[in-house]
This record gives sequence, structure tokens and C-alpha cells, in this order.
Amino acid sequence: MRYLIAIGFLLCLIPAFGCEEEYTYRPFPPPETALTTTPASSSATPATSASPALPTTSATTTSPKNTQTTTTSPTFTPIILSGSSSKKTPPFYIPTEEWIIEWSYEPDQEYPEYADFSFYIYPRGETLFPVEYFLYVDKSGSSYSYAGSGEYYIEVNSYDVESWTITIKPTK
Repeated sequence: MRYLIAIGFLLCLIPAFGCEEEYTYRPFPPPETALTTTPASSSATPATSASPALPTTSATTTSPKNTQTTTTSPTFTPIILSGSSSKKTPPFYIPTEEWIIEWSYEPDQEYPEYADFSFYIYPRGETLFPVEYFLYVDKSGSSYSYAGSGEYYIEVNSYDVESWTITIKPTK
């Protein structure tokens, strides 16, 4: 279906085929707004409705010479998860759009070459589609996540691993 729409759009660009309506570039709305659909009989421009904004903290500092207002992004205390075997973690809440994932593990002393450590980050209630996954990772590392705010849990698969730690923390 997408291909038919794309071909129809391209044919409208060729003057011989013509089009009844003019196509104009419409940028996506900013992240704080969402598109809503309008019936075909009403105006052709989409209506927007504001989505809830992220909570922010404001502070005003007053001095004899000037007034300064600063706004900070939401943040959270680092979440530290650890274990020594495969498991699903309890759900946790992330209030920011971006966050850092750090991990480390210690392989079994007897068979370090067989150690395997992988983990998947799922939205709460989801079991099929992780928002992030890390397969056969190095003994330690980190990565940024752009999965957004929400409730998540982690499914850890570890074999021949003595202990592991996963830390989720804000970007700044």
C-alpha cells in the first residue's frame, strides 16, 4: 500500500499526469504536540492538541542587579540492578527521554571462556519487543538509550557468570 501511495505521489509531480491538489511540505509538529485526524469534509490542515509536557523545575534567583530564571530537565537517582543468574528485574520508572545503561559482569573462574551475558530492556507489560537489547556483551560497557520515559524491566540471561550489575542513570 505504501508503494502505491508513493507512486501516486510521484506521478502527480509529472505535469502530463496532473493532480487535483497541490502538495506542500508540512514539517512534523514539535514533540510537545501530536497530530489528530480531521474528517475529510472539514479543513485540510491537521489540528494539533498539546501532549502533557515533562515535569521541570524552575528557580528564580534575585540579586540587586538582575533576575535570573533557570529551568532544569527531569532527572532521577541511578537505578542499580545486580544478580548472579538469569532473571527478570522488578519494574522501574525512568522520567527522562534519554538515559545511560552501564553493565559489568564477572565470569565464572572455572570456565571464563564460556561466560555469556545478555540483557533485554522491555516496557512494562511487554514480552515480545524490547526497546533495547545487548547480546554477548564485553565484560563491561555502556550505551545511551533514547527509548523515552516510562516504566521498564530488564530480562537478564547469564550463563557461567558469577555476578553482574546493570546501572541505569540520567545523561547529566
